[in-house]
Amino acid sequence: GAGGIGTVYKAFHPKLKRVVALKMLPAERTDDQQAIQRFEREMEAVGKLDHANIVRATDAGEHDDKHFLVMEFVDGVDLSDLSRRVGPLPIGSACELIGQAAIGLQHAYEHGLVHRDIKPSNLMLTTDGNVKILDLGLALLPEQLDERSELTSTGQAMGTLDYMAPEQGGDSHDVDIRADIYALGATLYKLLTGQAIYAGPNYKTIMDKWRALATEDAAPIQQRRLEIPDELAAVVHRMLAREVDDRFAAPQEVAEALALF
Repeated sequence: GAGGIGTVYKAFHPKLKRVVALKMLPAERTDDQQAIQRFEREMEAVGKLDHANIVRATDAGEHDDKHFLVMEFVDGVDLSDLSRRVGPLPIGSACELIGQAAIGLQHAYEHGLVHRDIKPSNLMLTTDGNVKILDLGLALLPEQLDERSELTSTGQAMGTLDYMAPEQGGDSHDVDIRADIYALGATLYKLLTGQAIYAGPNYKTIMDKWRALATEDAAPIQQRRLEIPDELAAVVHRMLAREVDDRFAAPQEVAEALALF
């Protein structure tokens, strides 16, 4: 796999006799200080965490100017691909997946981290039914909350637009775990309906989506899927509240609310 900040290889560790995921900064980015800082920040963020619902790191470093991060190999499918293959998921299944992700996020929250890029493609479902949170490259670390030492300039938005909390459209330095709760709600909305919140003919361009994110509430989820219970719709829309204080305060509360379904 490959993304904006790295290439991931399925690799074999000859000493441990174990298949791993080896993430490397591309050779053409080795002189890019911002790319190196973001890559090293992911190393630090993953290294702080040890939880069944977050991908685990086993090693990290630099060799011959090659920056690398070794992680557990996760055999499964990401939730974006899953949604694309099967469409709207059964209600209980979608709630189980997001509930597990919320439990993983609670662990990150207890260690002072904010992910800032929760979305379906950053959540993996393993073949044995566990959800793993991936890609901590945008994670806001505790010391950055204090020092504002960020690899982007003040006022820069960070995240993925379809799942970004409204407050991330301004200064992503100032967001807290409730931005991740919004993103988790947007992911649940997608899994339940097969559509992102701002999908359809009214949102053809990036500017259309930016405008909607800044000014529009999510369409009632029961308009897109009638059989969703009122109680679950209330949970989803509380996660998606535009006002930060109207959302759940911590991921554990989300997990407990979704466990009912």
